[in-house]
Amino acid sequence: MRIVIPVFDFSTQNSQLALAQIDNTTLLGRTISALISFQLTDIIVGSDNPKVLVEAARHGVKVLLQEKPDLTERYLIPGAMGMLRTLPEVPVPTAVLWHGFSELKNDFLIRLSQVSFRDGIKLALTVALSKDHPCQLSESVNLLAAGVYFPLHIDPSLKDVLLSPSFCFEWPANTNGPGMLFIRNATPSGSHFRTTSLSPEHWSADGVMEYLGCKEARIVLPLSGNTIKNYTLSAATLDRRLSPLIRIWRHGINGRSFLAVNSSIALQSAYSVKLWRIDQGDLLPLAQSGIAIDQAGVADAFNHGGEKWWLFSMPEIESPCTLSLWLVQQHAEGSGLANVLLPWESEKGGFVRDINDGPISTQEGSPILGRQGFPPIYEFDSLAALFAPGSLPKQEPKISPESVVSIIQHPTHCYPVKNRIDLLRLRTGLRIEGRPEP
Repeated sequence: MRIVIPVFDFSTQNSQLALAQIDNTTLLGRTISALISFQLTDIIVGSDNPKVLVEAARHGVKVLLQEKPDLTERYLIPGAMGMLRTLPEVPVPTAVLWHGFSELKNDFLIRLSQVSFRDGIKLALTVALSKDHPCQLSESVNLLAAGVYFPLHIDPSLKDVLLSPSFCFEWPANTNGPGMLFIRNATPSGSHFRTTSLSPEHWSADGVMEYLGCKEARIVLPLSGNTIKNYTLSAATLDRRLSPLIRIWRHGINGRSFLAVNSSIALQSAYSVKLWRIDQGDLLPLAQSGIAIDQAGVADAFNHGGEKWWLFSMPEIESPCTLSLWLVQQHAEGSGLANVLLPWESEKGGFVRDINDGPISTQEGSPILGRQGFPPIYEFDSLAALFAPGSLPKQEPKISPESVVSIIQHPTHCYPVKNRIDLLRLRTGLRIEGRPEP
C-alpha cells in the first residue's frame, strides 16, 4: 500500500501542528514511524512548507514540494487532489492519510490494509461517530397554503355524486334547511352562501356544501367531470387557494392515491407538499418530510378542466382518512425571512418525529432527551481515504453510500491531532500522566 500525506497550510497552523513535538518527536514523525513499523515504507509527504519536507526526509521518506493548491476538497484531506494528480498509478492501493497522530495503532492500519473493494466501488473513507445529530436540525420554509382534505366516496343511493364525511362547520346564522345545497362564493369580505337547485353538471369545480345542521356539513361533488383516465377524485378541500393547485386522485376503484399538482407550480424543485393524517384530532405522520413535486417524481399526467396536471406518488393510505396538507416553498438563503420553522424530518438517522414527544429513537423506542440519547450516526472525518489500484481520480469523486466503503473510526484506534485544541488536550493528558512536557 502506498501512503500519501498532504501537509498544506489550509489554515495558518497546519504546518505548525505537523511539526509540534510530543515526547521530543513531531506529530508528523510519530505518524511516519508508526507506518514504517507496520512495514509500510512507500510513503510520500507533500507540502508547500520546506520545514515540513525537511522533517519528513529526516525520517527517510519521499517528499514532494508543491505550490499551495486550491484546497477545494470536501471529503479528502486538503491538498490531496493536487498530489494525486502528479502521482503515477501503481498496482497497489493508495492511501491518503492525515499527518498528525499522537498514536496510530496497528488495528486501524490492519483494517485499512484489509479493505475489500467490490461491486465497482473504488474508494474507502474513514468515518467517525458524529457529535451532532439530524434530530437537532430545523427546516426554514415559506408556507404558501395549508388546508384539510376530506376523503370522498360514492353513495350507492346517489351514484352520480361524490360525498365527503360530515364534519364540523360553523354555518352563518341565517343559513338553515337540512339537506339544502349551498354554493360558496368567496369575496374579499369573507365567504357567502347561496342555495342552489342546479343539477350536478352545473356546480362549480369545488362542488357544493350540504347543510346537515347548524354546525355540520359535507362536501358534494359531481362524479362526472371528476373521473379521467381511470382516475377518480378521492379528496376535496374547502381551501380556495389549494383547490386550484393540488388535488388528490385515486387510480381505479380501490387503487393508490396520487397528488395531482397544477402545471403552474409543478416541476419546480423549490416546492414540496407535506402531509399528515388526522385521527381524532391528532396529526399522525404520513409524508411530513415532504413530497417533492419535481420532474424526478412524476408518475403520470393528464389534462383536466382545460389545465395540465402532473401526478406524484404519495404514501399508501390503508383506509379513507382526513388529511392535513401544506404547500411549502424551500427557503432560499438571502431571500428574506422564512415564515415557518419546522423540525427537520428524514427517513434516515435512526429517529422519527412524534407530534407530542418530539424525536423518538427508533432503536430504543423512547424520546431523545439529550446527546446521550442520540442514535449512532457517522460522518466522514477526512482522516484517511483509500483508492483501489488504478483508480486515482483527477478531481475529487462524488460521494454517496453506494460508491464508498466506510471504515468506522473509533477513538481507540488512533488519536488524531487536527487543531490546537486537540494538541492542548493531548499535552494536558501527558502532564496528568506525569510524562515530560515537550
